[in-house]
Amino acid sequence: EPVQVYEVLGLQAVSGWPEIFAQALDAWRRQEFASANALFQKVSAIRGAHDGPSEFYLSQLGREPRQPWTDAVQIDSK
Repeated sequence: EPVQVYEVLGLQAVSGWPEIFAQALDAWRRQEFASANALFQKVSAIRGAHDGPSEFYLSQLGREPRQPWTDAVQIDSK
């Protein structure tokens, strides 16, 4: 059964990247993979460091979409 996973951001997010990440995730859910890819790349560039959530979705974008489509993903490790 799918569960939602959240990232703790702290008191203040910088440079508006959380909003861009939300747009990327929304594009992912709508199967707009080119748009999702560009937006996840933008988040990674803004954060300037290892961005695990964006990198995870970018790796998923490199795979064939599951059929039938579902936006749920399986995470095998932390």
